[in-house]
Amino acid sequence: MDVTSHSVKRITNCSPDTEFVNPKKSKPEFREGFGSNVINDELFVAESSDESLLNNGRSNLFRFATKAESEKSHETRNFGTLKVLSNGYPFPYVIVDNFLKASVLEQLETEVKSLEFHKKSNDLFQFSQSQDLSRCPVGRTLDRFRTELYSRFRNWVAKASGIVLNDTISISCSRYSRTDTLLCHDDMLDDRRIAFTFYLVSADWKPEDNGGTLDLFSVDSLGRPDDIVARLAPVRNRIILFKVSPISFHQVSEILSDSRGSRLSVSGWYHGDYTDNRNIQPPLPLTRHISYEIELNSFINPKYLNLTCQTDIRETFGDESQIKLTDFFLPRVYASLLEELSSISWESLAVPNRFHYHRALESSLRESMAISKCLRLFRSEQFFVFLSNCTGLKLHELAATSEGSESDVGDIQSSDSEELPINTNTGIESTNGSTVSGSAIRNAGVQSVNRNTVCGSSNSNTGTESTNGTPACGVSLRRFSHGDYTLVHEDSHEFSRDSLDIALYFVDGVWDAICGGATNYVADNEELLTVEPVGNNLALVYREKGTTKFVKHVNSNCLSGEPTMFYDFVGSYFEALNDI
Repeated sequence: MDVTSHSVKRITNCSPDTEFVNPKKSKPEFREGFGSNVINDELFVAESSDESLLNNGRSNLFRFATKAESEKSHETRNFGTLKVLSNGYPFPYVIVDNFLKASVLEQLETEVKSLEFHKKSNDLFQFSQSQDLSRCPVGRTLDRFRTELYSRFRNWVAKASGIVLNDTISISCSRYSRTDTLLCHDDMLDDRRIAFTFYLVSADWKPEDNGGTLDLFSVDSLGRPDDIVARLAPVRNRIILFKVSPISFHQVSEILSDSRGSRLSVSGWYHGDYTDNRNIQPPLPLTRHISYEIELNSFINPKYLNLTCQTDIRETFGDESQIKLTDFFLPRVYASLLEELSSISWESLAVPNRFHYHRALESSLRESMAISKCLRLFRSEQFFVFLSNCTGLKLHELAATSEGSESDVGDIQSSDSEELPINTNTGIESTNGSTVSGSAIRNAGVQSVNRNTVCGSSNSNTGTESTNGTPACGVSLRRFSHGDYTLVHEDSHEFSRDSLDIALYFVDGVWDAICGGATNYVADNEELLTVEPVGNNLALVYREKGTTKFVKHVNSNCLSGEPTMFYDFVGSYFEALNDI
């Protein structure tokens, strides 16, 4: 619940010796549910006996329910001083307050705070986590708490839910501090069946000031997460359990303040049998290059149209597989675009377990607008040739066909675009402002490009796709502000082939890296490259099949000053496709 589950390779127990495993989804069981009883033990507050509590339970009390059914049938019951609330919408969950005796609670909190926590961060989450507590001795009270959760309490969960649970132990402690979050996911990993989190927050924790709620999502007709319909507060001495299913979408909202300490919890899962039931997403829409009347020197800094400069760019790109071109657009063009971006119409794109941002509504753009012209530029035949010259990739038949040769660019440069002297400040940089090892990126999946290989050499060993087909691209204009992000999904068709990624950023000022929003490239569970949003910088990254990327969650730090948002024109260019 407070640790990650996702439809790509994920960290299951975020210990220093982390293992990554492939997730497996299970078939929804829409008629199972929890009961609302808890066991009696000297650790717990309940005054009734185990037997009487269990006998009072109903195994279908927490069945899946519609919103209307839930409003009528949700129930709160008391067992001694234990308060138990159950609900079936948007998926079955149970809340138990006053779970531990006060003396035990204090001892447990002391032991949890003494643990060593490790900061964890990727596309889905940012928080700190202890080592896996499955078996290692960590403290007298914490050891006993773990033992009880995975013995008698697990037996109660199995009986009350009707799910056959196995002996697998998955438990750790999490600490969320300011700007930490866990974005929307469903917990469907391996054989997880029931998730739980026990809270050790301060008694005066206020979700409206501190954040950290457990948000539950409804789903649309396709089973995708839709709206947040319940926000469950982290309350001291509360345990929340829910049934893991293909629709158990939830998130931990961003921590807004540390004024009442960290959001501390003990969380884990109960495990049982599953059935695989994964859905593959539709492919990325792509188009061939389009013939427009475009003059590149009306947009692009003339130094980048100089053939000598393009050769320098191509050599750097060939070594590093990535490059950043600063001051890419002419100043007047950049200023005009930045002004228009604040006034056009945007559509919200929100599938919470995949992405959350705004995209320009292209149908509302007038043809005469600078933004429309810019989108045509990126899809134009001339730009395909320009990218070919700068990277060595064969994105057009006019592209370089051998080492050191350039295309005939007479059609894409005006007659007065004569060769300019190249000084030491060419504007060519690593995408993250520092030197990135080309070999490190190649070995992990973002390949260095060899022009002979790209053009179809038979002794290729780079894994580049066959050039038999049609070059194509997918381009869009996006806006990111507080709460926006994209997540990694390896079932995305976007990552099923080699591509050249571009990103041109627009920022009204200087974007602070502490606000998030960077694009991160990942392969084989290793973060390879970070591209920060810097105004008027064009980032070019060659991404090999299987290498994924995501935009890091934009956190509340962006609200403390200007700018509060940024924009990017993003595209993926493919050398040769036979399926468009």
